[in-house]
Amino acid sequence: MITSIPNASEMCPKTLKNLNLGNNRIWYLNTTSLKHGCPSVENLTLSGNYLRKLNFTSIPENVKSLQLHSTKLCQELPVLCRNKQPILRFLSHLDLSHNAFTSIDILRQEGDCLPSLQTLILDSNAYLIRIDTQVFSNLVLLRNLSLRQMNPLTKIDGNAFVSKTLESLQLEITESKVIKNHPGSYHFFQNCSGLTRLSVKNLNLKAFNENELNLLFLPLVNLEELELIDCGLTQIGFVGKFPELRRLNLHKNYISYWDANIFIHKRNFEHIDFSRNHIAMLKKSDFPDKIWRKTPSIDLHGNPFDCTYGLCGFRHWVSDNYNKLKGYPEQYFCESPDNLKGIQLYSWSPTDEECRKPEKQNNGSVLMEAGIIVGSVVVVACIIGVVIYRKRWNIKHYIYLMRSRKGYESLPDGEAYIYDAFVAYHYTDRPWIVSHLLPYLESQKKLRLCLHERDFIPGNFIADNILNNIESSRKVIVVLSNNFARSEWCQFEATTAYRRVVSDGVSSVVLILLEEISARNVNSVLGNLLQTMTYIDWTNKDAGRALFWSRLDDSLK
Repeated sequence: MITSIPNASEMCPKTLKNLNLGNNRIWYLNTTSLKHGCPSVENLTLSGNYLRKLNFTSIPENVKSLQLHSTKLCQELPVLCRNKQPILRFLSHLDLSHNAFTSIDILRQEGDCLPSLQTLILDSNAYLIRIDTQVFSNLVLLRNLSLRQMNPLTKIDGNAFVSKTLESLQLEITESKVIKNHPGSYHFFQNCSGLTRLSVKNLNLKAFNENELNLLFLPLVNLEELELIDCGLTQIGFVGKFPELRRLNLHKNYISYWDANIFIHKRNFEHIDFSRNHIAMLKKSDFPDKIWRKTPSIDLHGNPFDCTYGLCGFRHWVSDNYNKLKGYPEQYFCESPDNLKGIQLYSWSPTDEECRKPEKQNNGSVLMEAGIIVGSVVVVACIIGVVIYRKRWNIKHYIYLMRSRKGYESLPDGEAYIYDAFVAYHYTDRPWIVSHLLPYLESQKKLRLCLHERDFIPGNFIADNILNNIESSRKVIVVLSNNFARSEWCQFEATTAYRRVVSDGVSSVVLILLEEISARNVNSVLGNLLQTMTYIDWTNKDAGRALFWSRLDDSLK
């Protein structure tokens, strides 16, 4: 292990092309030792040393690849020019990852002194907190840029990636306020339209609506590979804007549904990854037939599958194409219904009857049931009770229409809310939220909901997350079930919602009843809510569902 290079000519034959001095304890390079002792070197590795500071004038002029990761370099990048002339004119690959640079602004000022640079790696620079405008614009041949594990990064300028030549960009950050609300955030990629590969991880996009996402990705018409991992996505309509796309990775987002038309005009995919999202149901029509037939690799593991009729088409496809499905069968499980929760999808073999979509109730069957029971006064009384029960939605509908003439009280316009509604629910009711509430309110009605699994800020106290997000929401939707009634945190949400009723009126909170609540589960707060407000019943009957959505629409106005 060496600490310095006193006489490089002794270890460098005149024709030496590759020199690896990595993982030593070199702390200083003088200006002549390597440059004059090893003039023919083209690939130089100095990674894993203790340089802290470096002058590029000490590097052989013919170097094409320079590895400087983990060398404890700090503050600003080395000067790139000498007398306005390039110091390393042939350098095409530069790895500066795992160092402690605080600024890379010299790339904007002297980037033209790296006229051959094609690959630049800046991963894991622990003190680099911002990337300013046009910082890469003078790197005239830049093809590949890597900015992974940029955890302290708090700002990227909207014009940071101005480059006519950039083809591959890797970006991984964790700070949620990096680009949203910045003046140029919707045009983040407009000046690097030549990108063919984009890999983004942990860039928080959940605050972007569908139109804003389309604006953000619109310039990238040449994309062939797209990775958007753990970005909070719920809508993916923008994927249809990339005609050349071959590989799509949307791992660990909040996707539960999409329009199959976004895939219609695509070439043959090589890989599709929708793993660890919120996909409960998957029909054959969700992808065009050529996607199912010709895509050699599909990854859907870790989704909360609802093993009912809505998943039958996918289950039958798996039987003949399991070799295409990554992680199958080990990582594919049923999340619902309750009697199938936790079993492997492989073990679920639905019958034709189970795969038949429930049909509307036939009025004739009601009359037939009534005719069979008729016979005595007691039986007649039972029939009347049955008829009233089966017609309860029509009765409720009539009462609802009479009462709705007054209308729901709307909250005053103009107030600054982040969300249209905060949804309080128990985690065991997530399949219903994902399968029914989200598709209707977010996809069809374009409302922005706050869900604890998706929108709470990691690291904050749960109570703070609940209070802050309810205050930031125009309405509160409480999804009542017996599991909700027994949960302490759900009780806290219910108490906060009741306070909202007291302060803002009953129109500020919407109650949804998923099932009959046992009396032993009703505490004083839930009792007050149920007595103070009119709740909306969920049902599996089609007539009842129409009324349910109508009442929910009115209550959210």
